[in-house]
Amino acid sequence: MGYINLSGDIDQKWTKIYSVVLKIQALVFATIFPVGYFIKFGVAWHDAGQPFNVFDVKFHPYWNMILIIYTGIGCFLFMASRDIIKFKVFLSFCTWVAFFAHGCVATVAVLTSDTPNYVGLGVFGESYPETYFSLKNGDKVLALAIWFGNFAVGLYFSLKVFGHANLPWNL
Repeated sequence: MGYINLSGDIDQKWTKIYSVVLKIQALVFATIFPVGYFIKFGVAWHDAGQPFNVFDVKFHPYWNMILIIYTGIGCFLFMASRDIIKFKVFLSFCTWVAFFAHGCVATVAVLTSDTPNYVGLGVFGESYPETYFSLKNGDKVLALAIWFGNFAVGLYFSLKVFGHANLPWNL
C-alpha cells in the first residue's frame, strides 16, 4: 500500500482530491482545543473567558467533551485520508452525524438558547456585545457555517467517490 489506498471500484481522481480535503478537515478538527480555549469567540457555548486571552479560561465539562470528540474526529479523519474505502463507515458518520445532525441541533440552539457568553472588552480592546444578529448565541453562526460546509463537502465527495450519498443504508 502506498501513501493512500486506491483499491476498489472508486474514482481515483476524486479519491486523491478527497484525500487532500480530509487532511485539511483533520487539521482543523484536531486543533480544536486551542481554538476553543484561546479564540473562544464564535465557538464556545458558555462564557469561556475573555477571547484571545490564555490566562482567562473558564472550563466547562460539556465543552471539554465536545472538544475531545472533535479532536478525535480530526485524528481519525487524517487516518481516513490515507484509506478512504477502509474508513467509508466513519466518513458516513462524519458527514451525516458529526456535521449534518450536529449542525441541525446547533442551529436550534443558536436560535433558542439563552446561555450567557463572554460580554465585555477583548484583549485588543474590541467589544463583545451580549447579542449578535439579535440572538444571544448569534456569534455561533460561523460554527454553523463550518458544520454545514463540512457536511456539503462530505456529501459532494461521497457522490463523486462512491457514487451515492454514503448514507448508513448504502454502506
